[in-house]
Amino acid sequence: MTVIRINVPGREYDIIIGAGAVSQLPEQLRGRKAFVVSDSNVMRLHGETLTKTLSGSEFRIAVIEPGENSKTIENASELWRGMAKFGLRRGDAVIAFGGGVVGDLAGFTASAYMRGVSCIQIPTTLVSHFDSSVGGKTAVNIPEGKNLVGAFCQPEAVIADIDFLSTLPEREVNAGLAEAVKHSLISGESLPPLDDLEALTAFNCSVKAKFVEADEFDRGERMFLNFGHTFGHAIEKYFNFERFNHGEAVAKGMVLALNAGIELGVTPERVRESALTMMENARLDLTLDINPGEIIPLMNSDKKNGAGTINLVLLKDLGKPVVVPVKKLEKKPFGVIKLPPSKSVLHRGIILSALTNSLDYSEFNGVSEDIDATLRCMRELKSGGTVLDCGESGSTLRFLIPIAAALGRSVNFAGKGRLLERPLTPLLDELSRHGVQSELTRDSFTVSGKLKSGAYKLPGDVSSQ
Repeated sequence: MTVIRINVPGREYDIIIGAGAVSQLPEQLRGRKAFVVSDSNVMRLHGETLTKTLSGSEFRIAVIEPGENSKTIENASELWRGMAKFGLRRGDAVIAFGGGVVGDLAGFTASAYMRGVSCIQIPTTLVSHFDSSVGGKTAVNIPEGKNLVGAFCQPEAVIADIDFLSTLPEREVNAGLAEAVKHSLISGESLPPLDDLEALTAFNCSVKAKFVEADEFDRGERMFLNFGHTFGHAIEKYFNFERFNHGEAVAKGMVLALNAGIELGVTPERVRESALTMMENARLDLTLDINPGEIIPLMNSDKKNGAGTINLVLLKDLGKPVVVPVKKLEKKPFGVIKLPPSKSVLHRGIILSALTNSLDYSEFNGVSEDIDATLRCMRELKSGGTVLDCGESGSTLRFLIPIAAALGRSVNFAGKGRLLERPLTPLLDELSRHGVQSELTRDSFTVSGKLKSGAYKLPGDVSSQ
């Protein structure tokens, strides 16, 4: 077994990690009464193991419905009444036996009952193993937002029994890996093998411990642990906590945070690409089919916000997170563009996705030589290059002439075969009326100037034109 010590002043505790770790529970209780909070799924799968472990103790189990919608003041009140009827005293213990929802709700009720009783966290999901059971954040939701009513209540102990993870569906496993990737991105430390759950749990708890010990009450460094969460919580709320679980929402939230970092000039493109690669290697679902503009109002109530600002956690580099106050986020589209089987439309989709920093270049490699040319040229254009090799693709050439001009870039177009013999004169003549200069010779073609707004008249017989 692995034991990690959390050194919070006056509230030190151990995280016990390993197969069969729940056997340590009786020693932790030391004869005290225990009020267990769990959900119906966990009790169906692992309830017998827990009740056998507690057979020498006086205990009572309260079962809630699984899911984020159970984190309510109403359920907290029912638990408090149950504790009182059971005769739970200040010297006894509450046990959170479940995932993040159970841990948050049980921890919050423990923090308020009799002004605070001990809480032992026994997480049963990857998300709770890696994140929510450690650090003492507890809360319930209200209609205005997630986790807006809560308390800091460090657990007495965390018992992370790896055996409880054996029944998790693949979706829940992937959700937990989102938190693991987050910890790697903000710490700069490499992930252990994804199939070694004890090593993964130890890695995540160690990373989180460093932030919690440095900033228990989330006013400084600990805020970095919220990378992806400001967007993620808003995504969960937008879908009423029904479509995505927490880890799935955080994965999508990290993508939005990376894109916001690009837009705000904080995150370099290479960092974004490295982070996306790490997320893809962890098999995270990164698609989101809504406009982020729709979730921005839900971000306004995030508890980490300042006066009149949304505090975004962004990445300056791997292992170098920063908090950036943003007064107003622009409503920019992000998501999945579903393209019909048309190369002409595919050229357009690739160009638009590249311009909005949301293109996976590897997705379309090898479709055709002219699509490869557009991918190659957009990568070069986005990286600041001035020579675009269009190969023999006239479509790529015609598409990218106005794109380069719209960006105000001076570009030399290169190619082979009869590329520069393509019918470009009508397009160039029209662009010259709007501030774009071009020079076309037998061997080279350059474009310079900044495209101006106005009405354009072009022949309709060349689609890419």
